This record gives sequence, C-alpha cells and structure tokens, in this order.
Amino acid sequence: MLLLILVLSACGARKKTVIKVPDEPAMPSWHTALVQNTVAVLEIDGRAFNANCMLQTVRDSMIIASIMPMLNMELIRLELTPDTIVAIDKVNRRYTRVAMAQAEKHVVPALRWSDLQDFAVGEGVQSGETAAVGYTFRHHTVKLNLTYGPMNRDVPVNVRSLNLDRYQFVDINTLLNE
Repeated sequence: MLLLILVLSACGARKKTVIKVPDEPAMPSWHTALVQNTVAVLEIDGRAFNANCMLQTVRDSMIIASIMPMLNMELIRLELTPDTIVAIDKVNRRYTRVAMAQAEKHVVPALRWSDLQDFAVGEGVQSGETAAVGYTFRHHTVKLNLTYGPMNRDVPVNVRSLNLDRYQFVDINTLLNE
C-alpha cells in the first residue's frame, strides 16, 4: 500500500523547470544576391575613378565584384572570400592575392568580412540609393561610393573563381609601390 501511495504521489503535479535559451541573432534572409548596373566611384588619394560594376554574392562564402568601366567589358575583378582577397587586372594580365587576416592588420578601420558582405548586397539600402565606405591603407586613402542598381536575392549567381593560370602573379607590396 505504501508503494502505491508513493507511485500515485510521484505522478502528481510537478514543478516545471524552464530553461531560457538565448535568442540567436537573426540571419539575413538571402542566400545569394546579384546587384547589377551599380555605379561605383572609387576615390584613391583624392583622385576619382567612375565605373559600372556587378556584384555577385553567396552568403558567408564569396563575393565577386566585376568592374566594367566601358562597354560592359570586365577590366578588373575582385574575388573575396572570408579568408582571401584576389584582385585581377585583366588588361595587364596580372593578379595579386592577400589573406584577409593580413588585410585586416593594415587597413583602418579594420576590414571585416561581415561588413564587406553587407556592403556588397546593399544591406539596408534600396536600389538607386548610395552607400559609402572609406579605408586607409598605409599612406593611401580609399573611398568607395556605390549607387546600387537592381537587386535580386536568392537567384542563381555565377561565382566560379577565375582560372588564374593566364595571369602573372604580382606581390601586393610591388603593386602598392608602383
């Protein structure tokens, strides 16, 4: 009888323990993004260069910026991953590669993948609006203004890395001293 009372009392109302799990930060709703007909104004040490560009992004994986100043011919291509930045000069058939960690050490404010990703997809801006970012690298000042063109999210994008065998590698320090 005592065993029956213990079993019945154990099946009675119990105090529930609730464990609060912290909310995870909201992830962007997009996985891929394509921003076309973007107008870029790149200012290097006070000298401005205008060009059209196209930005292709796969979230947390790769950003490709195609710089096409005339006739939709890609003259410069930037391929960025969370680990590496590759700049390809198609006119002079050369390229350079920099580790993101190395760039973060020399660029003020610090160059961060998440900031670049948000900037590439126009996070927080609408088509036709302009966003700007500015950095200092060694003794150079660089400012980039982008006026975003039409934005498409979660569409197929072509972010295959370019075959670099056709281009000559040039160390970033050599390029900066030219």
